[in-house]
Amino acid sequence: MKLFRRILVCIGRPEPDARMLEQVAAVSRLAGSLEVHLLHVSSEEDELVHPSHRVVRETLEGFAKQYLGEPANLQIRCEIVPGEPLVEIVRYMHEKMVDLLVIGGRASGHESILARRVTRRSTCSVLVLPENTPLKLEHILVPVRDSKCSARALETACTIATATQSRVTCLNIFRVHSDYSPVGASLEEQTQRLGQLADLETESLLRKVDTGSAQVTSRSLPAPYGKQLDLLLDTAKKESADLFVIGARGRTGAAGVLLGHLTDDLIRESTIPVLAVRRKGECVNLVKALLVFTAQDFDQDS
Repeated sequence: MKLFRRILVCIGRPEPDARMLEQVAAVSRLAGSLEVHLLHVSSEEDELVHPSHRVVRETLEGFAKQYLGEPANLQIRCEIVPGEPLVEIVRYMHEKMVDLLVIGGRASGHESILARRVTRRSTCSVLVLPENTPLKLEHILVPVRDSKCSARALETACTIATATQSRVTCLNIFRVHSDYSPVGASLEEQTQRLGQLADLETESLLRKVDTGSAQVTSRSLPAPYGKQLDLLLDTAKKESADLFVIGARGRTGAAGVLLGHLTDDLIRESTIPVLAVRRKGECVNLVKALLVFTAQDFDQDS
C-alpha cells in the first residue's frame, strides 16, 4: 500500500505525545512511508541557542529511536521551530509536501481546538489520535454521501482494510425534515422512502469506488432531529469500531472553513481515531494566502 509517503507528526508535549509514535510506526509500515517528520513548535524565538530546544530535540530523537526504530527505507527527521503552533504546522506541512498529518486530540480543550484548526487548513489527509486510545484496525466506519469527497474516503478505507484484513461499514445518515407532513405521508412512510433513496445513493457510490478485497457493508440510518454526530458516536460504540474515515471537503472562499461540519464535530468528540481524507494539494492556494497573515489572524476562528 502506497498511501502516505511523507508523514508529519505534531509533538506538542514531547513525553505524552510520543505515545502516538507507536501508532505512527504501524501506519508508516502499512503505508509504505519514506519519511516521518517529528515537529515541535516552541514559543522561544531562538531555536538554535535556547537550552530547552536541545533537550527537546534529544528527547524527540530518543523517542523516535525507541518507537520508530531505524528501518532502512525510512528517513526520520526531528525539527524544532519557533513560532505559533498553527501557523508553523501549516507552513511546514506545505513546504515539505506532506501526505499525512498526525496530531493528538481530546487531551485538553486547547489541544482539541488545535487539532481541528490544523485540520481545517491542511493540504493533506489528517489522522487525529485521541489521547490513550490505541489504533487497532478491525472495524472501520465511513460516513458517506454520493460525492467525490466520500469516494476518496471510502477508497482510502478500503485500501487500509485490504492491507489489515479489517472490515468497512458505510453509513449513510439521512435526516427527515420537520416539514415532511405536507407531502401527504406519515413520518414512518417518509423515513422509509428517504432510507430507500439513501440506499440507492450508497449503491451509486460503491459502483464508483475500487473496494479491492475489502469486506464492505452499508447501512442507511435516520438521524433523529438531525443529530448525525450523536448517531455516529453511538454506532461506533455499539459496534466496537476502531476508526472513522471521513472525507474533508475543501472550499475556495478565504472566509470559509476548510472542513465539513460533521468532520469537525467528529474530531472534537470522537474517542476513537479519526482519519480526515483530503486530496493532496487541495486548498493549497488558500493556505499560501493564509500564511501571509499573522498568528492573530489565525486565532479568529478558534
